[in-house]
Amino acid sequence: MDNMDWFFMIHSNTKREGPGLDAVTLNIWHSLTGTGRMQKGLDVGCGPGAQTLTLAQNTNIYWTAVDNHQPFLDRLKETSGEMGLGAKIATVNASMFELPFKENEFDVIWSEGAIYIMGFEQGLTGWQKYLKPGGYLVVSEISWLKPKTKIPEECLNFWTEEYPGMAITEENIAIGRKCGYKVVDTVLLPEEGWWEYYLPHDENMDRLCREHPGNKELIQVVEIEKKERNMYRKYSDCYGYVFYVLQKKMI
Repeated sequence: MDNMDWFFMIHSNTKREGPGLDAVTLNIWHSLTGTGRMQKGLDVGCGPGAQTLTLAQNTNIYWTAVDNHQPFLDRLKETSGEMGLGAKIATVNASMFELPFKENEFDVIWSEGAIYIMGFEQGLTGWQKYLKPGGYLVVSEISWLKPKTKIPEECLNFWTEEYPGMAITEENIAIGRKCGYKVVDTVLLPEEGWWEYYLPHDENMDRLCREHPGNKELIQVVEIEKKERNMYRKYSDCYGYVFYVLQKKMI
């Protein structure tokens, strides 16, 4: 197996594929206005669908969940059936770069920890046409919490290499406005949301290392994963996931 195979084994059968918390997802949802009139929602880059399930369970609208990794979609479909939510969630295997939907189709588009794949500005611009006028776009994006001049060199170098497009919160707010959205709110994910994501993967890593001692490819992937966790332990005050709550302007 190569590094990507080990990566997906580490990231299999876990609730989340990115930092998040059900309580934060719900608090943001309840802060939106006009939700009682909404009918259709889209979750882009849904992964195994933790946020999709939370939203479907606590809203009266129909959700379409999109990802290009079929095992995630299979798991979401299975879990939604077990929870009695199968009639409220459809899964679609598609690239977020080429979504197979109509213009102005959705009342709300949600994306947690996935927009970085396109790039923040590219995602805001590319997905806007699928939103109805006045509809909401809610995305979480890893963001600097301080000016880069105040970020320790070790942390800055790590994330500059991992995600060169990472910006400070204020820069992303400006991008949202430039892309034609009203910036309704920003919400910082608490540290608890990172560990809800990391800890189950740590358990998978420990198990795989016991089952495959000395495997070089596995060891390489584990070292990369642990380096990221250690970086967050040391510098959680410097960066975090920020939810950007945006609204498409009325025509």
